[in-house]
Amino acid sequence: MLAFVRVALSMATKEIQGEALLPLPTWEWDVAALTPLLVLIRYRDSALRSRVTQLESHLRFFSGFYLFYALPFAALDGRWQLWPAVAFSVTVYAGIWYTNRQAARTRG
Repeated sequence: MLAFVRVALSMATKEIQGEALLPLPTWEWDVAALTPLLVLIRYRDSALRSRVTQLESHLRFFSGFYLFYALPFAALDGRWQLWPAVAFSVTVYAGIWYTNRQAARTRG
């Protein structure tokens, strides 16, 4: 949630004051993008994730948000500090896919 506030505040202050009170996120965005990956590592068993209400959908949503924000700025604006956030977000999606695939193989 703090990431949403951070982006909104940065955009709003730039629009109102002509310059951003807070610059666009850099390294702290990497830390925020790491959080869903740590949760996925903690709940790597897909059966356990399915018992925790909407955990997988939350992981996908937040990782998608970080990816959607970090990738254009890293690729087009030259902010190399955001590439770890891109990598963490993609790793979450790959990890969800992999653990769900492993669970499907053992069930069926």
